Amino acid sequence: MSISPGVTAAVSGPECPSGSQVISGGLSVSSHSGLTMVSGYPHMATNRWAGSVRNEGSAPATVTVQSVCLPVGAAQ
Repeated sequence: MSISPGVTAAVSGPECPSGSQVISGGLSVSSHSGLTMVSGYPHMATNRWAGSVRNEGSAPATVTVQSVCLPVGAAQ
């Protein structure tokens, strides 16, 4: 997902597969120093990692979001 300069955008990772639950996640960005993660959390209703980022830089930045999933019933 590309985030334009001066924009705060909602982002989300892929949905966890059936039989698993989102437990964590994160994001990676293009080499761009102006991007700030505003929030990040497991979105239980959609079973994926979600959040928002703000681009304070002067160029678009690309964000990739990952969801970390755990099979339901697995030892933690």
